[in-house]
Amino acid sequence: MKNIYIPLQDGIRTLIPDEIIYLETYNNITVLYYKSGETENIEYTVGDIEMILFDKGFFRFNYKCIVNLKYVQMVLPDNSSKVILENGKEIFVTQNRRAELYKSLEKMYEMVSC
Repeated sequence: MKNIYIPLQDGIRTLIPDEIIYLETYNNITVLYYKSGETENIEYTVGDIEMILFDKGFFRFNYKCIVNLKYVQMVLPDNSSKVILENGKEIFVTQNRRAELYKSLEKMYEMVSC
């Protein structure tokens, strides 16, 4: 996947989408969680980041979290509104986005129902 270049107050930042597991926004600060375990803060709202990453394999789960779908390890069957990421983080998807999440996951993975 190609790198993304985003403008910041102090210059342009290169983001490598494949390295980002998920993003969580607090007010206008977005925390990027990388597969290396590192984090980074950038001054973007969740809506701004969603527009940048919407066609890069990312999905907005709720009002503050965007997840790289390639790092979804498990969708819990008893609570289908929660997923577990490869780093162990549990993320909840809002009910109105659940069907869209399943469609997005089906595009990325061959999902088998039990």
